[in-house]
Amino acid sequence: MESKQTRPKATEKKQESGSAFEQAGKGKTLAAPAFGLMASDAAPKDLKPEGGIEAEYKTILEEGGYSDSAMERAARHVMRHYGMYDEALLDLKVVETLSKEFVASESGLHGQDSFQTIKITRQVFYEDFSYVVRTLGHEYQHALYRWNRTDKGNSDENEFLAYTWELFEVTVGTHPNPTVLQHHEGKVPPHVPEHAVTENKLESVLYAIKYYKKMPQDLQAKHADRYKRVLALKEEIKSKSK
Repeated sequence: MESKQTRPKATEKKQESGSAFEQAGKGKTLAAPAFGLMASDAAPKDLKPEGGIEAEYKTILEEGGYSDSAMERAARHVMRHYGMYDEALLDLKVVETLSKEFVASESGLHGQDSFQTIKITRQVFYEDFSYVVRTLGHEYQHALYRWNRTDKGNSDENEFLAYTWELFEVTVGTHPNPTVLQHHEGKVPPHVPEHAVTENKLESVLYAIKYYKKMPQDLQAKHADRYKRVLALKEEIKSKSK
């Protein structure tokens, strides 16, 4: 059965049950569309390489008037730059909203040739560039998780791995398609997490802890070393905030 992973908003002002980190819920199942990259998605030819990927991303958005199609082109351009976009197996769509808790989602079947769909809400493109890269990369980790499994796996493990990727640039899984593997060869987003603000980094730490604690004991044992790094980072952030 098709399933869906979701990423909460960067900051959640309204809290219930005393914690914003308990509000993450399960999304509805989405059908993976049977189409991929279109010729019109090609990046503008006049982009200036010396401006860097962030400048290129902003140029696409501005020249496209921040339309949905411009946002999709900009997001795909960023993902291609970091080797996170395989047009034969992945599609990206911009939507107005997903639910009140989430700004992005990833859905699809499991298996190395399964088609995956990433949905990003418009509000993401008004955040700083580091957050955009982290969000795209987070959802891409979910796609990698599905490509590397023939069964459903564990949704809590899936989220834990995605959040620790944000924190440590830990690539999760592999895929036999060389295009998908490009970012495993040193082309990991430099904006993760060096350019991320402390608040966002702490949020990812807290979510990683939350999902680790929800995993069964065998998976906790499997990822114990990574969890120790999360706890160490939490203490580091706390000491810097004093």
